[in-house]
Amino acid sequence: MRSSFIVVVLALGVASPGRARAESSAAAAEALWEEGRDLLERGRVAEACSKLDESYRLDPATGALILLAHCHERQGKLATAWSEYNEAAARARREGSRAREEFATEQSRALVPRLSRVTIHVHPSTRVLPGLTVRRGGLVVGRAAFGVAIPVDGGHYEIRAEAPGHEAWVRTIQVESEGDHVTLSIPELTPARIHVDASEGAAST
Repeated sequence: MRSSFIVVVLALGVASPGRARAESSAAAAEALWEEGRDLLERGRVAEACSKLDESYRLDPATGALILLAHCHERQGKLATAWSEYNEAAARARREGSRAREEFATEQSRALVPRLSRVTIHVHPSTRVLPGLTVRRGGLVVGRAAFGVAIPVDGGHYEIRAEAPGHEAWVRTIQVESEGDHVTLSIPELTPARIHVDASEGAAST
């Protein structure tokens, strides 16, 4: 029996990728979409998400994105799903599909209270350092995002702050997959130590 979500997707007429790309890519995208859908119905979520992700890469259609978001939601990647539902709603709005837009928006709103978030505060003296780079799990955190609770998927993240002439500051945090809020503060960075070669010092005396 098909899940209620997939039944709704089929009813909305967003059941498969579009034909915006070359026929060979579109055919591959549709085959991957159908296999991903079947895997999802059988509860093989990780495999399904992989197939649906590749389908969307080959042919980025709104219907494929909606089902991919649902797959990521079932996988526990709520922030990813929330972002994808929002993107799908925006795409549907541009396409003039009100039913798709309302559906994706409803799914996105339902995820908001379940999202986990990370807030990174940065010491004032560190914020103004030239060349400062703050990363969360390898992704650069822009200055505008300092102090903002950003939705993230659950998992372990390395928080790293670096600036020329200063020692790097590194911490690892764990974020639960649902309803967690981790806050941390990056302190004033320590100036890098200057190492002087002892032989050079002796030669100068």
